[in-house]
This record gives sequence, C-alpha cells and structure tokens, in this order.
Amino acid sequence: MKQVLILYTISYLIVAIFQPLGIGQTAVAVSAILLCLGLTFQHERINVGGKK
Repeated sequence: MKQVLILYTISYLIVAIFQPLGIGQTAVAVSAILLCLGLTFQHERINVGGKK
C-alpha cells in the first residue's frame, strides 16, 4: 500500500510539472495530503498490532 501511494504521488508530481499551472494546483496538494494520511494510517495500524 505504501509503495502505491508513493508511486501515485511521484507520478502525479511529474505530470503536474509539465502542465501550465505546475505543481501549484489544488490536486497536487490533495495528492500529497492523501499520501501523508495513508502513511500515517498505515503506521498507526502497524503500531497497534495490525497487518503491514
């Protein structure tokens, strides 16, 4: 799951660089927030004894 989130975010940033508005788009920020939330939830789940 973590690799998918990171790959998605990096891919989105690469595509955003070539767009007229660049990385200042709202969707890029949302993607970064989703990455952070996903990593946080995965970390919390591992800490309480859940699956990786």
